[in-house]
Amino acid sequence: MRSAQMSERYGRSFTFDMDLPPELSGMDWTESRDSDGSISDYMPSDESRSSTPEPVTVEPWLEESHPMSAERRQIWEQLEAGEHTRNLLELIDSLRLSADYRNMASRSALRERVWTVLATANQDPQLCMTLNAIAEEPLRLFHDNATCSDGIVLEFNQMEVLIFTRQSLQNVVTEQRGATLYQLAVRLYRLSELDAAAREQAGDRDEAEVRLAYRVHWASALNLPVPQEHMLFEVHARIRPGELDTALLRVRTGEQGEPFLSFAAQQDFWVSYLREIHAGRFEALERVYRTDLTRLTDEFERRNISLDNPEYENRIQEFEARFKQQQATLIRELTNAEGLEHP
Repeated sequence: MRSAQMSERYGRSFTFDMDLPPELSGMDWTESRDSDGSISDYMPSDESRSSTPEPVTVEPWLEESHPMSAERRQIWEQLEAGEHTRNLLELIDSLRLSADYRNMASRSALRERVWTVLATANQDPQLCMTLNAIAEEPLRLFHDNATCSDGIVLEFNQMEVLIFTRQSLQNVVTEQRGATLYQLAVRLYRLSELDAAAREQAGDRDEAEVRLAYRVHWASALNLPVPQEHMLFEVHARIRPGELDTALLRVRTGEQGEPFLSFAAQQDFWVSYLREIHAGRFEALERVYRTDLTRLTDEFERRNISLDNPEYENRIQEFEARFKQQQATLIRELTNAEGLEHP
């Protein structure tokens, strides 16, 4: 199975014994399966995926009684007519094999999630191209039976997080801007750190299954962005006793220390906010930096030393390194202060 990171691939083969967990009992299975078999027993064959694929249509994602049914059909048709949408629509179609679609109790909610993604993509051509590109590789692996429906679900969830982040930044209420952006950074950190814990602990297990299992289990407790509630092959994750609690402790501990501060410092939206709200403090650092550069240049000119001299370049690099470190320290200080103000 493939993780949501585009550079990572997982094509391990294995067999397993399984008993369907309670959350799968209400699913609309198209075929009955024995509980003893390989992953291919639960997935369409190469022939059904590649040689004779079912046409990708909007019908599984529409409820004719829904008041927005006609509008949604139009959105689908507009996307279908676009140049950079085939992979995205095909990935959406593959979600019909997911736990959330097979379970009648969660199908309606999945449909709403799908339309959130499609409607947003239809309004933003650049985002649509990005989502279409993201979908390409997991679809290839899916057709090659190198990933299953949970891998597609994880990829779709990554798309949802991307859209959630963009929309959160667009819909910020001015009076609540600091609290909103800080909480967004916290929630994104939690998801990132939980994924990191899953990757590190996966070992010989399917990494994407472990990541999805972690997300499903801690979605509510960690208030993850766009929480995923179900997965189809949780048995593949082979979660060990105490493993999930260890991951939660890692996230909670990191949130109170350096791991979160480092993560927040890498989020452009957060750093931009700090630079705007605390412009005077950043400008003071830059004034000192510019003054140091001017003095250095004057010094070398007085000494009649060329500015192409390696010594000059080395001194410049020292000033730049110090300036960057001072900015990083200030960002950490201000992030800490915002955390105290918006716990």
